[in-house]
Amino acid sequence: MLDWAFTRHDAPHVVALTSMANEASWSLMEKFGMRRRADLDFEDPRFPLTDNPTILYSLSGEEWRARS
Repeated sequence: MLDWAFTRHDAPHVVALTSMANEASWSLMEKFGMRRRADLDFEDPRFPLTDNPTILYSLSGEEWRARS
């Protein structure tokens, strides 16, 4: 997915959202080299308290290319 975003579409960055409670999801994001952006976390009223806060991970194309 990251390869597709950065090579085929020249995306400047990729973001992923998950719940703080979903450790498996954010662990996978970290394995992909994504960094948590705690400054962009937010409460999503569409979800129950157990699924909040929504947390954001990000990876720039520059960071991705440096890892390849």
